[in-house]
Amino acid sequence: MRKKILAALLLAAALVVAQSAGLPAATVIAAEDSQQAVGLGVAYHTQQEILDRMKKDGLNTSDTFSQPDGMTYGETPVTTAPYAAGSLSQDTLNKALAMLNQIRYIAGLQDNVTLSDEYNGLTQAAALVNYVNKDLSHEPAQPADMAKELYDLGYRGASKSNIASASWQNRSLNGTILHAWMADWDDYNIARVGHRRWVLNPQMGATGFGAVSGENGTYNAMYAIDYTGSGQEYGVAWPAQNMPVAYFDKRYPWSVSMGSDVDESTVKVTLTRVADSRTWTFGADSADGAFAVNNNISDICGQTGCIVFRPDGIEDYKAGDSFRVTIEGLASPVSYTVNFFDESSVNGGSQDGDNPGGSDQQPGGENPGGSDQQPGGDNPGGSDQQPGGDNQGGSTNQPDSNPGGGTTQPGSQGGQSGSNVPAANVVVNVDWNAVGGKVDEAAMGEGVQNAEVHAGDEFEVPASVMNGLKGKDVTLMLHTGKGISFSIAGQDVKKQDGGWKVTMLSSVDIPAAAEQTVLQGAEASVEFGTQENETYAVPVGVHLNLGKENAGKRAFLYVYDEASDAMKLVSSFTVTAEGGAMFGMSRGGRYIAVVSEKAAEVAGMPTGRNSYTVKPGDTLSRIAAGNGISLGELMKANPQIKNKNVIKPGQVIQLR
Repeated sequence: MRKKILAALLLAAALVVAQSAGLPAATVIAAEDSQQAVGLGVAYHTQQEILDRMKKDGLNTSDTFSQPDGMTYGETPVTTAPYAAGSLSQDTLNKALAMLNQIRYIAGLQDNVTLSDEYNGLTQAAALVNYVNKDLSHEPAQPADMAKELYDLGYRGASKSNIASASWQNRSLNGTILHAWMADWDDYNIARVGHRRWVLNPQMGATGFGAVSGENGTYNAMYAIDYTGSGQEYGVAWPAQNMPVAYFDKRYPWSVSMGSDVDESTVKVTLTRVADSRTWTFGADSADGAFAVNNNISDICGQTGCIVFRPDGIEDYKAGDSFRVTIEGLASPVSYTVNFFDESSVNGGSQDGDNPGGSDQQPGGENPGGSDQQPGGDNPGGSDQQPGGDNQGGSTNQPDSNPGGGTTQPGSQGGQSGSNVPAANVVVNVDWNAVGGKVDEAAMGEGVQNAEVHAGDEFEVPASVMNGLKGKDVTLMLHTGKGISFSIAGQDVKKQDGGWKVTMLSSVDIPAAAEQTVLQGAEASVEFGTQENETYAVPVGVHLNLGKENAGKRAFLYVYDEASDAMKLVSSFTVTAEGGAMFGMSRGGRYIAVVSEKAAEVAGMPTGRNSYTVKPGDTLSRIAAGNGISLGELMKANPQIKNKNVIKPGQVIQLR
């Protein structure tokens, strides 16, 4: 009998991904949730709700690893010259997408990821190239007899995807997602669980799948680098608070992604089994099993600040088992309970355990990366895992930006896609003393760093924090619960006698006549407002998302002027490749951001520019993101810049 071999290779593209229009992320601070689960900014689903979802999706968990899930083609790949990538059937694609979204639902993330025809094509070509090469790689070599156009598609797809291979034919895509990419338990991947973190990336909005199967085995791919979603969850845990026992093996590591960098030296994790009070502890100095912290320093692995631990001595996880997790040494503590279940335990009347309540969410940022990676070790499904080829990162992407808030139709409010229903304000009890400490910590890094705060919709930055920020190469990022973020650059702060207060409006209520003057002909819009209406003592940036489809277009920010009952133009911005926009603000009020060719003509704005003058607080990544180009392209246009971390106010940067 032929030995089954499964391999999965982690994506680690050399990618500049930063929250809020290309700004580099450093730290995020969130207050404790007031209910039983603390520090998890995800949705809570009961065991019955999850079970109902699993039944609705119709995915048989017993089949996801050991048996094929009916993988079929829409167009059969041609695996010899002349090659053709082919395509998966819509049924197979839908099943894989259902598995992905179901996992995200269980974890408490937005579960509305969609299929992209472009991504399906890229991943299908990636699967073909790796299959032909009989080698699993994010940087596959070009087969000698393959057309360059097809190879280029495969290379692009492989460099931006989770990839996997198995020695047998018709390997289940669902099984690959659940028991390879979500497992990540081998000796190489356990330190980062990067495949898992891509699947659980809160900002994923679209994906694609590819697979080629034949005498070389099965090669699968899932497009990973996508930031078109509006999710801002943090504290993303796997196993989740209510966890189908069939989805988690004793060899799989536990993980919690905080969405901000975590100091490994201070973190202490305590895992307690409720039934017998057996306890495992994990930290940098000693651990009762595997332990790691990954901050995306040397590679990009989805959401940053991931704490990974796996207890020794677990015989198996059984339905009805409950484990309590507490994590200390963070800016705010984290604690929650994981309850394993199956259909019989739910019907038998077992309780769901702790309800975390907390719906506060914050985005996570990623840092540039790129490293060689290859998995190895045993496969938890009962077969051996084979190292896949070296992964050296591959391609450099455009700086991504998803500051939160979905693309809206003209007239919709609060950054909520297609909805005019006001959302209640999210109130967070921020530890501002800790924020001040993190500002000081960020100031010790190279270049301009971010100190990120999940501030909620009603907050006041104390004068002590503002004065602590003054003159530092630090940008204070303040994330609201409405998909809008504000930023204050330390270089812009002068001595402050008072704090800076923001109360987000749950309903913007701009008079219709004034509103329509800027919404008419708009391709996308976001409305937001603050209760405060006075002029700010310091320049403020506002970050929002206007949709990836508007990349490269000019966006305009207007404020409603009550005296004239009209909208006044405030500033403009070129939408980034991932739909992000950042505008300068000097006062509170009621605002509308629009993408509109008509507005561009009225304002006399150029569609593009060839140079940019550096302002205090700028970084090259921020400049690139604001002008719709990659950091690599910006560096190429400015050969005189030898150190990308050193630019000066007043310096002229060439954009093209």
